Amino acid sequence: MASESTPLNNSVQEASKFMSNIFSDENMASAKSNISSRVNELRRSASDGDFSIRLLALLAGVALLLSAMAGIFYRIMTFNLTGALMEVYTLLLAVVILVLESRQLNLPDQFMRNVYKVSEPIAGCLGLCSVA
Repeated sequence: MASESTPLNNSVQEASKFMSNIFSDENMASAKSNISSRVNELRRSASDGDFSIRLLALLAGVALLLSAMAGIFYRIMTFNLTGALMEVYTLLLAVVILVLESRQLNLPDQFMRNVYKVSEPIAGCLGLCSVA
């Protein structure tokens, strides 16, 4: 029984050879260049954005703005001041969305810096904007 060979011995050697081929220097260099090109493409897409997605975000910002203004009016008329304060925060969020998504507007640099500073905890962690 001591001279018996196991069929797994050949499989282990083949798997070892296969793994050494996968992690070769040539494959690692190819993977590194492929990953860096994909990361650069993702960065460019996040900064420039697709027009249809940017347009949808802009429309969502307008809808949020209108909804917040109507909500403020309704909450004040029903004397729900806490709800009105929440709607004011929603209105500010809508303004931040509109400013971040409309880069074509010529707004003052100081205003944009303040908006980026306010929106940094939200958008900065997602990599959507950088502080100017």
